[in-house]
Amino acid sequence: MPNSEILFENDYVKMYLDDKTPCIVKEWKGFTPAQEFKNILKSLVGLILDKKKEYKNLKVVADSRHLGVLSFDTLSWLSTEIYPHYLANGIMKKAFVESENVFGNYSITEYIKESNQKGDIEMRIFKTLQEAKNWLASA
Repeated sequence: MPNSEILFENDYVKMYLDDKTPCIVKEWKGFTPAQEFKNILKSLVGLILDKKKEYKNLKVVADSRHLGVLSFDTLSWLSTEIYPHYLANGIMKKAFVESENVFGNYSITEYIKESNQKGDIEMRIFKTLQEAKNWLASA
């Protein structure tokens, strides 16, 4: 990974900064139980916001290829507990790499649809990480 700095890694996720784009990539390694997912994201949002101070135009990619299915309760939690932190700190674009699991993909797509209706943060889903990074870098 040229031009990257690993910010966090455990059994479920690796999060790194790609300073070329610049973006934070959350690369999920596999299915993550709901409570573990929430605990991890609570920690990661602080790291992301710290990097936002350094990179004013920072964006976020969630590489969801291996994440699996997120429940609608977990997606609702994301909307109420994580989304406002991004918005309050000027993170205006977020990309997702689609899940290999068709049901996981459906849940992510529904989350994006709901979030985009708010009109504050633009979100899109892509087939590859490179496509997601290209979109983030284009603005």
